[in-house]
This record gives sequence, structure tokens and C-alpha cells, in this order.
Amino acid sequence: MPESIDNRTIYSLSEITGSIRFTLANAYDESYWVMAEVARLNYYPHSGHCYPDLVEKHGNTIKAQMRATIWSDNFKAISVKFRSVTGEPLGDGMKILFLATVTFHDIYGLSLNIIDIEPVFTLGEMARAKRETIEKLKKEGLFDRNRLLPLPLLPKRLAVISVETSRGYSDLITTLTHNAWGYRFVHVLFPAILQGDKAVASIRGQLRIIGRYAGLFDAVAIIRGGGDDTGLSCYDHYDLARDVALFPLPVITGIGHSTNETVVEMTAHTNKITPTDVAHFLIGQFHDFATTVDAAAQSLLTAALDILEEKKHLLTDTLWTFRTQTLRLLEKNRSHTAMLSRLLTLHALQVVRDGRQTLDETQHRLHLLDPLNILKRGYSITWYRDKPLTDARKVQEDETVTTQLHSGKIISIVKSIQPDHGEKDQL
Repeated sequence: MPESIDNRTIYSLSEITGSIRFTLANAYDESYWVMAEVARLNYYPHSGHCYPDLVEKHGNTIKAQMRATIWSDNFKAISVKFRSVTGEPLGDGMKILFLATVTFHDIYGLSLNIIDIEPVFTLGEMARAKRETIEKLKKEGLFDRNRLLPLPLLPKRLAVISVETSRGYSDLITTLTHNAWGYRFVHVLFPAILQGDKAVASIRGQLRIIGRYAGLFDAVAIIRGGGDDTGLSCYDHYDLARDVALFPLPVITGIGHSTNETVVEMTAHTNKITPTDVAHFLIGQFHDFATTVDAAAQSLLTAALDILEEKKHLLTDTLWTFRTQTLRLLEKNRSHTAMLSRLLTLHALQVVRDGRQTLDETQHRLHLLDPLNILKRGYSITWYRDKPLTDARKVQEDETVTTQLHSGKIISIVKSIQPDHGEKDQL
């Protein structure tokens, strides 16, 4: 009961909280369906209880905020139903429609005790948010941005966003390493959280790191795989999908589920269901190239052999034509050659005869001009100092001269010199 002190009515704190509890219990004596966003789930695994912080937002402004409770027994049932319908565990940032009672505890204050959650509403909200993300990306011209990037002819250098211990990552690396054709791939792992409310920040962070070294890689592979189809709502997040769409390298996804595509998978360059499918896709790029090269080599070899065979026939035909034409020309010119040969022989004989006659005549003339023959006709040669004397003025009286006759020589002493009259006149 309240006390009266100095004409004041004084209530204890427990009386006030008790009054509030009583008043609220009478005013809110039934359960209510409430729509709110889970700001933080605040789940405690040890007790199994959950103490969500609920908010109502208008844009980025919080209009209302309240604490709630989900006792462990209710939370187990709610979680199973929620996951089976939405494919996601109940988590931060989700908009939910829940059935709750208004409670007031003398120590913990006002809260909502959540009895049930309608997962279909959250599923619809998730679908609506996904549609809005897709429409926003398309409006910004980003939806097909990464898909339009050219994939290298041989995507050999891979940046892999995954968890080293995951089965999906193991499947990817094992398939790439032990491919039947011996193609070699180089990969670098960038570890990240791949599901749940922390996955968006984790994957975006690794994309930023890879982006700084984009020149070292041919493509990025986001590999999840090896689990159920839960925890995928992070791949519908606008910020993550936008980073994938704007990434400077082709992004290949292998998130490992068979449900509807997430927005990240839609905006990625290539989407494969499982990590193994991603590996087969990459191997296929190499195999297609190798098959094309082998086909080109075979075509080149076939064309070369065809050309050689064609040229061989052409050469054979040319040789046959050359031989035939040569024999024909030889036969045609055989008589002409024989006639020319006979004419050449006759001409040579005539030249020889003419040359012999000329030679005989020359010899005859030389014989007639021989000094001995001249001496036979009574002529003589006078020698003076071992030289023929042709001018009397060149010799002096009492000098000796030698006269050569046809038979013998006369040595004389000059007694007198008598020049020709013409020479005397000149003197």
C-alpha cells in the first residue's frame, strides 16, 4: 500500500510496476499479430531462449523499438517451421509477422512474448526485396554488366572465395587438379563466410581485396556448395549483387543449390549449380579450345596433303607434257638439224680449202721475196759495219765493205764514192 508522508502519497517502485503489469494485463488480455523487423535476434544457445530487438522503420528512421522474448520451446518449433518455408534461419534484418502477447515484468520491463511467426509473410517480404533489388540493378544498368565481360579464352588463374574446409571447395579443387586431360589451373583461396547475416560483409570484403590485384587473375569463383538450401538470402542482398555486377573480372558462382537463382547468381558472368559444375565449366573452356586446335591442325594437315597430292599430279602432268613436247620438237627439227649439220660441214671444208689456197699463195710470195732468190738474178747486198748499205754517202774512202753475192762474198776497199746525179745536184 502507498504511504503518506508530508501530505504526499508515496508508492514503491514495485507498486508502480505491479500496477503497470496489472493494467496492461487487463488492457492487453489477448494475443496480437504484429509486423516488425528483427534488428538483432539475440539468441542464446546455452538456454535456448531468444530475445529479439524489434524495430519499425520508415526509410532509415526508426519509428518504434521494443524488446521481445521467444522461450526455448517456442523457438525450436518456430525455427523448424520458418526454415522449412523460407529456406532461411530466422535472423537479423528480417521482416516478420508474429503472434505475441504484451507482457510486463517487474524487473525486465515491457516486452512482447512471441508465440508464433508466420513464415509465409517473411518469404513474401524476401521475394519483394529480391524483386526490388533486381529492378534497382536493371534501372541502374548494372544487371548484365558482369555477364557482358569477355571471359578469357583459357581462364587459368582463379581467385576463389570459399571456405578451405568446405566440401564444395574440395570438390572444385579436386576436379580441376585431376582432370583427364592434364590441364593446369592456378588458384588462390580468399576465405569468407558464405551464409547468414555476416556473409554479405565477408564476401564483399574479399571482393575488394581481389579487385586490388585483378591483373593477377582471369576470373573469380564464389564457391559455397556441400550444404542444404538454407542461408541463401544474403545472395539477394543489393550491395553484394551490385559489387558482383561491377566487378572488373568475370564472376562464376557455384553456390550449390537447385532452388530459384539468387540475385548474385543472376548478375554473375556464369552461374553453375555446384562447385563441381564450375570445375567442369572451366575444364570445358580448355577442352573446347584444345578440340578446336586439334580440328584446325587436322584440317591443316588434310589441306596440306590435298595440296601436295594436287601438285604431285600437276607435276606429273607437266613432266609428261614437257617430255612429249620435247620429243615432238626434236623429231620436228631432226631433219633441219641434219641439213644444218651437212651445210656446216661443207662450209667448213670450203673455208679450209680457201685457207689452204691463200696459204699457198702467201708461201709462194714469200719464196719469191726471199733475198737468196733475188741474189740468183744477179743482185747483191753490200754490208757496211754489219748493216746493209743503202746510201754511198755513209761510207768513207779506204773503208772496207762486204758484198754478198748468190754464191760467196767480196770484201772491197773503197777507193772512191760516186753519189747519184740527183743527190749531187742536191748537194
